[in-house]
Amino acid sequence: MINKARMRILLVPFLVLILMALLLLAERTGLQFKSEANDVLFLPKSVTSIMRAEQEDECLMLVDSASDITLVFRKQMEDVLDSMRIGYDVVDASSNSLPELDKYRTVVITFSNLDILSDDIMELFEWVDDGGGLMLCCAPSPTTVFQVIKQKLGILESGYSYVNVEGMQFTSDFMIGAKGISYMWDTAWEASLGVNLLESCNVHVTSIGDNSAPMVWDYRYGNGKVVVNNHSVVDKGARGLFAATYSLLEDVIAYPVINSSTFFLDDFPAPVPMGDATYISRDYNRSIESFYSNIWWPDVLEIADKYGITYTGVVIENYYDSTEEPFTRNMDIERFSYFGGMLLENGGEIGIHGYNHQPLVTSAFVYDDSINYNTWENMDLMTMSLNELVGFTKSLFPDTNISVYVPPSNILSNEGRQVLGTRLPGLRCIASVYVAEDIQFEQEFEVSADGIINLPRIIAGCLIDEYMEWAAMNELNFHFVNNHFMHPDDVLDVDRGAALGWEAMKKDFDSYLTWLYDTAPTIRNLNATQAAAAVERYDYLSVKREISDSKYKLSLGGFYDTAYLMLRFNNGEPGKVDGGTIEHLEGNLYLLCASQAEITIEIIK
Repeated sequence: MINKARMRILLVPFLVLILMALLLLAERTGLQFKSEANDVLFLPKSVTSIMRAEQEDECLMLVDSASDITLVFRKQMEDVLDSMRIGYDVVDASSNSLPELDKYRTVVITFSNLDILSDDIMELFEWVDDGGGLMLCCAPSPTTVFQVIKQKLGILESGYSYVNVEGMQFTSDFMIGAKGISYMWDTAWEASLGVNLLESCNVHVTSIGDNSAPMVWDYRYGNGKVVVNNHSVVDKGARGLFAATYSLLEDVIAYPVINSSTFFLDDFPAPVPMGDATYISRDYNRSIESFYSNIWWPDVLEIADKYGITYTGVVIENYYDSTEEPFTRNMDIERFSYFGGMLLENGGEIGIHGYNHQPLVTSAFVYDDSINYNTWENMDLMTMSLNELVGFTKSLFPDTNISVYVPPSNILSNEGRQVLGTRLPGLRCIASVYVAEDIQFEQEFEVSADGIINLPRIIAGCLIDEYMEWAAMNELNFHFVNNHFMHPDDVLDVDRGAALGWEAMKKDFDSYLTWLYDTAPTIRNLNATQAAAAVERYDYLSVKREISDSKYKLSLGGFYDTAYLMLRFNNGEPGKVDGGTIEHLEGNLYLLCASQAEITIEIIK
């Protein structure tokens, strides 16, 4: 009996060791983990088969067909208003009189020379006085008409020259995450008219330079509102600024947003990254492979745990450059199984990046001289490589639905796009970039005609430079979105911060995340498939708005189960909400979560 008891005692630690070994083996294979993305519900055909309803015309956009300035500001405002679901009419003020203004809530002027409106300018301000909202999209020219009406714009006095602007300083909380932040420009230029304002103006942005000038302000004129953009900042990354300034025009306004924060790990899992190990050896005295397993990956997981991040990793099967048959399967699967399995275990998902890192382009595509990639002879070879990649990935993670594709180096040709849309069943989302450089594949947050959802990434890497900060802040205010990607080999590339070392890179990335989640603590952390489903719901949404003294009513076309809208109260505060819930973001901005298509919000004044 004593011997049997001793044997049982000895067996306990032995069995524990066996169990731990089995768990470690299972973790390294990754086969037991399932992707939560399988549970994501995309919209049914009953919703997607119906065209999005056209918006009622709320805004009159005035353009000057003879002005180059109008071209860029008209394009900017069309993109902004379309995304905000604001219907608008466009009138060429250089050859037409103003239409009947009473049918509009707002008027947007996309040119600087106000003399074009000399015959209609007083009628326009009578309409503002009666309760209309007028927005100037760009710095006005100091013309005759401007001198006559400048006090109606909130300007006390003005000069005839423009101020040299080196950057911009946000002085109010009219955009979330912006107050107190400054953005410097690479090159200073004369961007803002030198003016002094009436004390009753609300200044939101001022210029940085020897002679500071107000760059964005609003002014109450009679029963209406005037908003002036006294600058020439107009690029895709500034859409959030224009959405915010437009939203100052009415007492209450709501517009659809996506509400998602998504993080991609490009080239992950993949073979051991190639690159210069100088700085890894300097800081850690390790090989590249050991660094990634023992330093980088645990740190990346710790960041995810700290901020609730859900990573989407996109697989590269190998780094061979061939774009010809055969597309041989990679049999060295240990890294893929280990990292992919842990990614799934930690709530992430797996998408695809490429059989190798050669973008899906044919010989007709022209690369930049600095890019050393091959092309594909035809679409059939592209298809074969993708089929091999999907088969490889499914062999390792059979329970994972592969619905996300990221183009290598964010480069994709029309032929490659056609392959993805017609020859890869199950693919729902392509994630490239929002603001393209050179030949990159640029996207909008939208659903393409073939049903593929576009999920562009906004910022990249661990070292978030000033322009990326600018773009991130704008997109948080425009779509309420954060979409970021990084590569494991960032830490091997001097251009991406390798010389600073991983610790410095990690610290900079953490600073950005602290700003993001302090600014938007309840933004939804989603993987790419979940974010794509959110974009789909956003894209099919239309909005009808009605306002009275005590209520703000919204009717949402294309509503399915949940919708999110940015809500601004310029006059009053929100009270009781029927059909949804709201949370305060910053200043007079709120996030509305709609649980039904009809929403009524009480206005408390």
